[in-house]
Amino acid sequence: MLFTQALRDYRGDHNYVFDPEGFVTDEHGANRESIRQELKPGAVDRAKSCEKHFYDCARRQENGDSSSSSRVKFRQMIHELYHAPTPGSFEARRQHLMNWVQEKPSKRGHIKTWFAKFWHKRRAHVFHAFKSARTPNTNMAEPGHSRNATRVGKDKTLATVAEEHIVECALLKAKIDQYEEGTYKGGHCSSQREKDVTTFRRQRERANQFAEELQSGTIQPELYSCSSYIDPGLSHGVKKRSALSFEDEPDGLSESSPESDERDSPRESKTVQATYRKRTKRSKVFEKSLSMARKTKRINLVNIHHIGKLQTVFETNNNGRPRMVEISQSQKCDCGMVSARDICMHVV
Repeated sequence: MLFTQALRDYRGDHNYVFDPEGFVTDEHGANRESIRQELKPGAVDRAKSCEKHFYDCARRQENGDSSSSSRVKFRQMIHELYHAPTPGSFEARRQHLMNWVQEKPSKRGHIKTWFAKFWHKRRAHVFHAFKSARTPNTNMAEPGHSRNATRVGKDKTLATVAEEHIVECALLKAKIDQYEEGTYKGGHCSSQREKDVTTFRRQRERANQFAEELQSGTIQPELYSCSSYIDPGLSHGVKKRSALSFEDEPDGLSESSPESDERDSPRESKTVQATYRKRTKRSKVFEKSLSMARKTKRINLVNIHHIGKLQTVFETNNNGRPRMVEISQSQKCDCGMVSARDICMHVV
């Protein structure tokens, strides 16, 4: 890995292997397989999942049940399941979730498939009952990704990106200098003392819950035999995959198998067409763009730039506000409302 090679060059030790206390990553199987292959034995068991990815994944399961009360109930059960202090309490809350799903299997059956085939296999990665109280909840790379995506407009030029990275490096160096001098106060997150208090509270809750289970005689030793899970169909290298199926895995997190990897040969992959979940209704952003386009009386076309056979840029003016609208294989507009899924009123 890059960290291992960089630290080898820095230390002058070609046998050195990067061995951190732990990792926080998403659930892409290739990430864990790379940790297992490249780092020391046991490192993959210290790799944990990001809380943000789990909650985002759970939130996408709410669409199957249109009742607002059911959505609130589902969020509450998922939150309780995530924060269960012991494996015994985790199993009790998991069973409570499954019983709730069975009340309306036609509307909630996908939740059982989603949880049983994916997250329950990876319960040692993300849930509090199976990981250390000192494990960070979130992959701290996510705030950086969010900031880079929202601080300025998209579709930046190479010069603009280089300029922003140089500025970021200068700011980081200034913060490191302040930290070494003892004058840097950090951001607005919890202090180390507050983090220690939270860690102690979680440990105490786990101890109290375990004592109650011990006193009631409900401890199940088999629940504690839980280890890291790596999908056997995934590998460290990038492979072409066959068509995605959303029938068994509602969130698009389908399980792969060695048999499927054998079918993914370069010759056959050209004839395989991926199937995607079709939108059944218009998005709110599209409805808003369509409504704004209907209400707009006039948009003046200033100029047309033909960049290529499949790429045309329209220079428009809407009540004194100039806009550059690109119509190509992917539509773009500098108004900020265009994304990979939605278009703005200027594109309409």
